Amino acid sequence: MITANHTLMSWFFVLHAESSHCNLSSLRLLRLASIKAFDWLKCIYWDRQTNSIPYAQVELSLRLHEIAHFLKRNASKETKSGSKRKREFLSSS
Repeated sequence: MITANHTLMSWFFVLHAESSHCNLSSLRLLRLASIKAFDWLKCIYWDRQTNSIPYAQVELSLRLHEIAHFLKRNASKETKSGSKRKREFLSSS
C-alpha cells in the first residue's frame, strides 16, 4: 500500500509539474487523475473517518447528556436562588 501511495503521489506531482511548467495535459488524463485522487481520498481518508464515526457519535451523545444534566442542575439552582433573591428584594422594598 505504501508503494502504491508513493507511486500515485509521484504521478500526481509529475502531472502537476508538467501542467504548470510545460504543456497542459490532455483533458482525458486530467479526468483520470481526478478520479484516482478521489479514489485515494476515499480509501485513505474518508473510509477511515467513516469507520471511526460510530465511536465519535457515541462519545458525542455521552458528552451532550452530561452537558444537558449539568445545565438542568444549574438551572434548577438558579431558579431556587432567584426566587429567594426576588423574595428578599420584595421584602426589603
